Amino acid sequence: MSDFNNISVSGYFFAVAFLFAASGHFKEFVLIYLAAILHETAHFAVMKAKKIKIKNFRIMPYGLIIKSEMIKNSKEEILVSVMGPAANFFAFLICIGFEKLKIFALCNFILFALNLAPALPLDGAVVIKAYLARKRGYINAFNTVLTITKITAVIIIFFGMIFLIITKYNISLLIIGMFLLYNIKYEKQNIILMRKELLCGNLSKSVKSFKIRHIGVAKDVKLIGLLSCVSDSYVLCVSVFDNNFKIIGTLSQFQIIDGILKYGTFLSADMLLREEKTNEKQAEKNSSDSGKADSVYRQ
Repeated sequence: MSDFNNISVSGYFFAVAFLFAASGHFKEFVLIYLAAILHETAHFAVMKAKKIKIKNFRIMPYGLIIKSEMIKNSKEEILVSVMGPAANFFAFLICIGFEKLKIFALCNFILFALNLAPALPLDGAVVIKAYLARKRGYINAFNTVLTITKITAVIIIFFGMIFLIITKYNISLLIIGMFLLYNIKYEKQNIILMRKELLCGNLSKSVKSFKIRHIGVAKDVKLIGLLSCVSDSYVLCVSVFDNNFKIIGTLSQFQIIDGILKYGTFLSADMLLREEKTNEKQAEKNSSDSGKADSVYRQ
């Protein structure tokens, strides 16, 4: 099925296009949109090259949005994110030398600079998130970047107010800052989706060699919290300690995920260890009973 079969258009797109046309700046709107299309085309090309599944396209007032599956490989996510601003920067370098293309060059430079901002959903923040995910886990990285996004948005709004006072009419920075704050609620939904991805076992178990991150937890710790530490650059190995700081057992990342799916989100470390031991004893008993039955059958 074609990647372009699922395309939707925001109603605000036509409203913004009409406002630009009514104010006599439709040409600038078209140039900005061409720069945005170039930006997203670069993202799309890398996704196709890396065989990342595209879910849908949405045409928004400020550009295009490509919705893809969760990119679990942090290096690939960084590569996808970097290529958008890189395409705009190279377009700026190429076009700035031509008088008739200077406005288009400026549009590309603005998109390049804007996407360096450390605020989701901009590419600069996505790069930071992907880098932190390799060190701290997917969800921890997401929460950290959300905090950075809030701070960045407030700073942009502050300077937007100063810019408005100076120019008396330009509210572009205010709009960007308020959009970033408004978008945070949608980014929080992505954290929920990410938890579902992790719980559904969509992490590869076929890797033959991998790094291990060893951490320790108290026996009464709820295992759902450990999902924050899951990353594509290592596999969790969790040592469980009792009240006297003695190790009473070890759990792997996949034991934890399977346990949460089987027993629920309130599962603690000692509960899972007990269930694992019960299952092992039951398996040994079944194996023993099977051996006895085979012996009786042969007699």
